[in-house]
Amino acid sequence: MTYQIRIFAVCLVVFFLTGSVSAQQLSFPEKEVQHLLNFVSASGCTFIRNGTDYSAAQARHHLEIKYNYARKRLISSEEFISRVASKSSMSGRKYKVRCGDTEMLSREWLLKELQIFRKTLPQGEVADDLT
Repeated sequence: MTYQIRIFAVCLVVFFLTGSVSAQQLSFPEKEVQHLLNFVSASGCTFIRNGTDYSAAQARHHLEIKYNYARKRLISSEEFISRVASKSSMSGRKYKVRCGDTEMLSREWLLKELQIFRKTLPQGEVADDLT
């Protein structure tokens, strides 16, 4: 093999390996984020945003819009929670959740659910995609 072909082959291998790692990194938080969005909509809890109550379905819709706008800049589920699902990007006011008689910050609520979800995965399994 000539030197140029070897260099090309090495570059090709690096390209494919890098592409595989990037795909895994991008898909890992995706399943978790989708789980969190499903959790919000199925919770039956009231979502309090800027002092106004919203249904769980309305909350999910709002968070999906924000997520779709920010998703390319997010690298983890924790970042989704802190940058998208914890406070208003306009007013800076923290989001709250009311489930029955209990009211808490959405950040704490979602972080707790993320921990629970991760424990349901078989050891060593990566939450890759929802297919």
